[in-house]
Amino acid sequence: MASRTFDKSLAARLGTAGFVILVGLLIVGPTGHLLANALLGRGSFDLGPAISVLTQRGTVQAIVNTIIYVVGVSVLSVLIGVPLAFLAERTDISPTAKRAINLAVISALITPAFLTAMAYVNLLGPNAGVINVWLRSLLGLSINRGPFDVYNILGVLLLGAQQSVAFVFLIAAAAFSKMNPELEEAAAISGAKRWRIVATVTLPVVRNSIFAGAILALASALADYGTPHMLGFTVLTLRIRTYMLQADFVSAAVVSLLLVAMSLVVLALYRRSLGKGSFATVTGKSFHPSPFRIGRARHVLTFVAYAYAFLSVVLPVLGLLSTSLLERLGFGFRLDNLTLQHYADIIGGDGFVLRAIWNSLQLATGAAMICAVLAAFVAFITVRQRGGASILLDYIVVIPLGIAGTALAVALIMTVTSFPLRDLALYGTLWILLLAYVIRQLPLAVRPSQASLMQVSPELEQAARLAGANWGQTMFTITVPLIRPGLIAGGIIVFLSCLTELSASIILRHIGTDTIATAIMDLWDGGGGYQRASAVAVVVFVAMVALVAAAQIITGRSLYDDRDSM
Repeated sequence: MASRTFDKSLAARLGTAGFVILVGLLIVGPTGHLLANALLGRGSFDLGPAISVLTQRGTVQAIVNTIIYVVGVSVLSVLIGVPLAFLAERTDISPTAKRAINLAVISALITPAFLTAMAYVNLLGPNAGVINVWLRSLLGLSINRGPFDVYNILGVLLLGAQQSVAFVFLIAAAAFSKMNPELEEAAAISGAKRWRIVATVTLPVVRNSIFAGAILALASALADYGTPHMLGFTVLTLRIRTYMLQADFVSAAVVSLLLVAMSLVVLALYRRSLGKGSFATVTGKSFHPSPFRIGRARHVLTFVAYAYAFLSVVLPVLGLLSTSLLERLGFGFRLDNLTLQHYADIIGGDGFVLRAIWNSLQLATGAAMICAVLAAFVAFITVRQRGGASILLDYIVVIPLGIAGTALAVALIMTVTSFPLRDLALYGTLWILLLAYVIRQLPLAVRPSQASLMQVSPELEQAARLAGANWGQTMFTITVPLIRPGLIAGGIIVFLSCLTELSASIILRHIGTDTIATAIMDLWDGGGGYQRASAVAVVVFVAMVALVAAAQIITGRSLYDDRDSM
């Protein structure tokens, strides 16, 4: 009996070790090929090529622009996201205004950032932007450009911060809603003004959460491709694609490796900030901080909430919709200039868009299913088992959160075209895209699964084992059914993220393997015009909203309700 128990224990440890190695190779392995191509590209260790690439004028400018972009986006995200979270969680503005903020945040999470940038280019483009054309006509201005121009550093940063604001909001809102109100009450009793309580008590209590949100915003900006591309602001992600188009693989590997190194530093800061937690008092009490009475400012701040929702959701949708209905740009909304032809071309055109949509649906479905299966095993090992392997696995699976899609794409190309995978001929197929999606989105599936398993008592699994069930039977008859809601939620998040993935797809796609995001980008860049690209974007936005609504009905949970898993 003891021998059999020992054998089972040994088999479990070997199985865990094997799974950790498999996930490690899947996530960390491609980075090894980046390192090899960057430093061993000439057959021996040589820093010369790397130094040469990193000192090129174009690369230096891309590094400077990247620093400006990620710092600027992070600062703006905190300056916008934290006040919005405070408004929604701690003030007495109207419930409708709070719902408007929450819906705007959810919309930012599900809408690809490049679509928002596209919308504002349609609205505020200096030449044919809808708002500019309308203002020039209304004011009788004899100019061909302006008066607004989105192609500037402020426009780049504001549009780049759209999703990052949502990340900061979710983390800060969770902290505000669960903080211990006793410190604030003590300050109020001592006679402190409301603004002083917020500045000296409330914000210091949640400052670690705010810092975590800022770091997450920085990581998101570091990996961004779509917004800088739309606005012509060259950052490292765009520089990588330039080298790949030039077939300069060594230079692409060097810049990708630099971006990976920067991303891992940011990710380490993020994990450290989460480890510190907050200064909230942890007790057995259930806290519900009372809202701040903001008096006359209530109406002004309610207007601010509506304005944010309008600028971040309503106006971008109107921008895409208006452009998609124009036959010719720059001629205004005259009856003879309105058409539905761009929507008809999606279905009755050359099939390019429909093929891209079908490819994205296949990839998103496949990635969601694979990530859900892997997440179940990762959750079990990291939550139920204790030891070095589980800790190592927990660190490994979050690495893709900090790696830009363009860098991962370059790493995968070098991996699948090298021994021993080159004979599989994955490059140029949907399989390499699927591999990229699984690697990038796995952390999004793991977190809900871990959260679900933490709520399940291990006694149920222990009872099954005592009744004679082996590990596999226990896993698939007890554990998986109990954490099914988390697996489904994670799978849905992965599906939605993959459906409009751009940064990896723009590098990995090939003839016949275009996706929704790359199709929109190709149309925008001259393959079909702004109007047709906007029509596809409107269809994608409507589909995403419908999918989220259906997912919330199926799972009975809201994306906003899952904010604690950030």
